[in-house]
Amino acid sequence: MRKKADAKPTPVIPSSLVCAAGRAADALRAGGVVAFPTETVYGLGVRLGDAAARRRLTALKGREPGKPFQLLLAGVPQALELAPDMPEAARRLAEAFWPGPLTLVVRDVRGKWQGLRVPDHAVPRAIARRLGGALLATSANRSGEAPAVRAEEIARLFGDRLTLIIDGGAVGRGRPSSVVKVWRRKWALLREGAISRDRIARAISGQK
Repeated sequence: MRKKADAKPTPVIPSSLVCAAGRAADALRAGGVVAFPTETVYGLGVRLGDAAARRRLTALKGREPGKPFQLLLAGVPQALELAPDMPEAARRLAEAFWPGPLTLVVRDVRGKWQGLRVPDHAVPRAIARRLGGALLATSANRSGEAPAVRAEEIARLFGDRLTLIIDGGAVGRGRPSSVVKVWRRKWALLREGAISRDRIARAISGQK
């Protein structure tokens, strides 16, 4: 009886490689799941609109089916295209903290709640740009566990189940983005991460 061939390890490439974002985008277009650095923690991403890849990402994370993912964007213009009726408070937060560790949960063009972030890291922004401006993403960890801050942690955690890992060295301090939900003239801090509640409140009120 022929033995089953050992699975090949997930390719790891440095973020300094000129073609890193292009290789990631190619892998995502083919239905893959890619790990990449951000300024906070490492992320896992799939192509927006790829239902099969999204199911695979959900399984990798071990999270409930249907639980939403955030979108990492190439820039603020992409956010305004996705959420043209973004409230004034959300626009103030975007102006104050983007690019940066802030996820805004707002109504998108379909009227559905969607988390949006413009990261302060060139790699995910470049990948998003190559995919039309947005990348469906989540932190690189199993649901309920601490996010990875090094590529080696991702390789140990997910083994050969990813398509590509972009190694950007140690990132951030392991604190994820702060998550703020904004509607009309109201807002709620869903998660206090790298940006404090006080800084968020001051930005909304127009204070520096």
